[in-house]
Amino acid sequence: MGIKASLQSVLKYHPPSNPYYHKIFSQNRHTDADFFKIIYVNPESIVRCSTRTVEKYSNIGEVWPGDWDIKGEVYRKASFYEEIDTSFHHSLEQHFRDGQSWQNTLFVQEVIEQIENGSRCWSCETRKQVEKKCAKVDRIYQSIQNEGYATHKNSFENKLEFPKSLIIPLVKRTALAMDEVTVDISRSGELLFYDGKHRLSIAKIIGLDTIPVRVGVRHSRWQKVRDEIRDGNSTDTQTHQKFEYHPDLRDIQ
Repeated sequence: MGIKASLQSVLKYHPPSNPYYHKIFSQNRHTDADFFKIIYVNPESIVRCSTRTVEKYSNIGEVWPGDWDIKGEVYRKASFYEEIDTSFHHSLEQHFRDGQSWQNTLFVQEVIEQIENGSRCWSCETRKQVEKKCAKVDRIYQSIQNEGYATHKNSFENKLEFPKSLIIPLVKRTALAMDEVTVDISRSGELLFYDGKHRLSIAKIIGLDTIPVRVGVRHSRWQKVRDEIRDGNSTDTQTHQKFEYHPDLRDIQ
């Protein structure tokens, strides 16, 4: 692992206020919004995927120009792995809605095929690891279904085995502890999926009305909308009306 990749990995253990988030990896402009604010959205409002491929912790809060926001896959059709052709979300539906065993879902079958061909896939290298991964997804589903959808921070705190008085002050403000389903925001204000596919798919399958998400990267045109509304410089009443209830604007309206 190179020095840059190593530092990117380390960032998730730093507080969100750490200056590395602002300067170390990029010269891109940063948003005015709190980098780690939570917004609440309907899972079904996340329809397409972002094409961004860089490490999420080092780029959170950045504002990007370009066409990265207009060519993303439909979430329900995406496999999220180049070597897999099957929809990840559809296979979770097969398992949780239709009662298929994990081994009979198309996604897991392709994962196992890749592993048997000597490739690492779905963060797994053996059948045993795939079984453990499936069991973990089952636990996430049962937890959300039975106990509700908790923020990652609250879930993290509730499951700590160490004395909370000792460990929570050290970790609860880190990026890792505050992790959620992550979306990017397109030029038109569309929420584009970036990370957290297990939790997002489960929320869609269960039919939750809202889930907490964090914003990674905003398109520069969308940031311009934020700037104009925040500063009261926009004379376009249609823009105000169109985005009156947009979750990313609630902190400035």
